[in-house]
Amino acid sequence: MSGFSKVTNYLYFCDSKAIKNFETLYKFGISTIITCNLPNFVKNFTDIQFYEINFSGKEKNKLESLMLTRELIEKVKKQNSELFNKQKKEEEKRTNELKKEKENSARIRQENEVNKTKEEKVIKNENENDNENENEKENEKKKKNGKKSNKEQKKDQEKEKENEKDQEVSLNKDKENANTNKQEKDQEKEEKQENKTKEEKVIKIKNENENENENDNENENEKKKKNRKKRNQEQKKDQEKEKEKEKEKEKIQKVLIVCEDGKDLSPMVVISYLMQTMKETLRKIYHHILKLRPNIHLSTNHFHLLLELDYFINDEYSYTLDEYLHRNYILTHSYY
Repeated sequence: MSGFSKVTNYLYFCDSKAIKNFETLYKFGISTIITCNLPNFVKNFTDIQFYEINFSGKEKNKLESLMLTRELIEKVKKQNSELFNKQKKEEEKRTNELKKEKENSARIRQENEVNKTKEEKVIKNENENDNENENEKENEKKKKNGKKSNKEQKKDQEKEKENEKDQEVSLNKDKENANTNKQEKDQEKEEKQENKTKEEKVIKIKNENENENENDNENENEKKKKNRKKRNQEQKKDQEKEKEKEKEKEKIQKVLIVCEDGKDLSPMVVISYLMQTMKETLRKIYHHILKLRPNIHLSTNHFHLLLELDYFINDEYSYTLDEYLHRNYILTHSYY
């Protein structure tokens, strides 16, 4: 915004031309306007406070008017400090709420992880028990098969003895051998069927485990999606809170000091205010304002008033009137 010179976050000064653009005043957040020997420009705008200060007359009157401007600026500063404290308290509340939410979410995650581990342990124990039962069944079957084989061996021995004794009866031996072959074939068939059933059971168990793993993966994916949604929502909330903070910063009330040309009275008021509040020398503050607005040109009377204020605050003169006049003479004649 051309014509406005920023001194602090709440203090600006300009000339009378820049103040006539009312839209820029609202956009910039100007709440109070202090004019120096100028009429009221904002009669129809109730949102902006207006103060007209007269700097004509003797030095005592001018000093009183400077003190009055300081009081007005300090009022706005206090209002801003109160607003800033409110913002701090609200930020602390928000941070505490966010901490509580994060702690609750972390606690819930830990509980879910503990429950998940417990469920996995239970499933493992069940599978181990099932495997042990199957192994026991297989061992029992093997024992039974071993007993049968021992009985058959005894029978064969008896048959061999009978065959040795009864060599004459060869036909009976052939029949008995045929019967034994049939039994062996039947046993082989039974063993094959048992192996098939075992394989089918193993396949079923594998499929069930795969299905359980797929369900677990689906549940984990759903949990991840939910966590992502929560994180995105938290990020959106944080972004909205940051935007609100920026808006609140823009609501800080600002003071604009105006004189006709923006070179003499308004910079004098700003320099005197900074000298009184910061307790700094005239030389330091004057050069700081020159950097902000190089075209300022204080009258000798007004600069002499600042010199007296400098001596009153610091018990010495940091600048002399001759030095100031010499500097202005060099600046005005530097183009010739």
